Amino acid sequence: AEGIRCCDGGAGAFSKNQVYGNEGPGVSCEGGDTQAALFTLNSVYDGKQAGFKVSERAGCHFHGNESYANAGPGFEVMDVATAPKLKNNKLMNGLSEGIHIHNFAGGRFEDNEIFGNAKDGILVCDVSVPELLRNTIKEGKSTGAHFTCGAKGTFEGNDVWGNVGPGVSLDGKGTDPLLKANRIHAGLAAGILATDSAGGCIEANEVFGNKGPGIGCSTAACPSICGRNQIFDGLEAGVYVFNAGKPSVTENDIFGNTGAGVEISTKGNPKVSKNIIRDGVSSGVWSRDDGLGRVFANTIKGNVSAGCM
Repeated sequence: AEGIRCCDGGAGAFSKNQVYGNEGPGVSCEGGDTQAALFTLNSVYDGKQAGFKVSERAGCHFHGNESYANAGPGFEVMDVATAPKLKNNKLMNGLSEGIHIHNFAGGRFEDNEIFGNAKDGILVCDVSVPELLRNTIKEGKSTGAHFTCGAKGTFEGNDVWGNVGPGVSLDGKGTDPLLKANRIHAGLAAGILATDSAGGCIEANEVFGNKGPGIGCSTAACPSICGRNQIFDGLEAGVYVFNAGKPSVTENDIFGNTGAGVEISTKGNPKVSKNIIRDGVSSGVWSRDDGLGRVFANTIKGNVSAGCM
């Protein structure tokens, strides 16, 4: 069973508890009347399911807790109108996701540290609409933050680095979050990867020093990569559009990448306009292998190879 269960309008403050080794969630909050409970400075670990689970329209506040080495997500949020508030928690070294938000859930997640998890640092799916603000998501064994199956919401001001998979992944028709003012860097794959008809607005981010493309887009994904993104110092292309990806790439600063500033291949069909594409180790824009698209009104300068090829 659960370590702590708060339901049917339960309230109160739960602080400095050690909750470990339970068969169910370490802490469970459920029900629309359960809004006032406060959990602070608890340690929840070595459980067989989620560390914390919030469901069935519950709210509750979670500040300064640790969830680690649980078999399920460090923190699981599910169901319509479920909207907890998480601040300054550590969700780490789990066997699943750091945070899993699904089945139309919401909530506000700010200033949390999420690291070393076996699956995605944050997984948002099933048309869930969270606010994810100023979190550090680092050194995970999969994707930093993964939006899928119609996920929406706001992902802003986060520091995402050192993950094995993409820093941020968008996939699936109807997936349409706002990614704004994040730092996505030092990853072992793409900084941001959009696939499988995903949308999204990618604005004013710093994407740098990743081993894969700064931003990759394929399989009919159509995000708007617009407005003051800085995409630089990556080990592959700054923006790579392939396998029929069709993003809009507008008004970005793309520089210092080892691959082309913008690379287009295999029926990739972007609109690339009003960008500054500069100081790269390869060409500014490279279209190859049936690449399509429109490239116009860009400033392309200082690249080692051709401006466009």
